[in-house]
This record gives sequence, C-alpha cells and structure tokens, in this order.
Amino acid sequence: MICRLLLSLIMMQSILARIDVEDIKKVSKTFVGEKQDVAINPKGPLNLMRGYIVNRNGYM
Repeated sequence: MICRLLLSLIMMQSILARIDVEDIKKVSKTFVGEKQDVAINPKGPLNLMRGYIVNRNGYM
C-alpha cells in the first residue's frame, strides 16, 4: 500500500509536473496499511513537504 501511494505520487508528479502544497499536506495525513494505522512521520526523512521545499529551492 505504501509503495502504491509513493508510486502514485511519482506518476502524478511526472504527469502534472508539479504537486500542489495542498496535495502534499493531504497525502502526508493519509493513513495506509491493512489496518489504516501507518502514516509518514512528519519529522522523518520521508516527509514530503521537506522534499518539496528542498526541490523548490534548487537543492535537489
């Protein structure tokens, strides 16, 4: 499920060429897994907002 979510993000980014901040916030709050109890740690390395900011500032 997590892989599918990340794959969807990658596909969406390549199709739309840009992911909106509101979409990033929505995906960051999405729970995944069989029991819907797994989420991305907002303070961890997989934080989507951090990647967005780093990319927008040209560090990546």
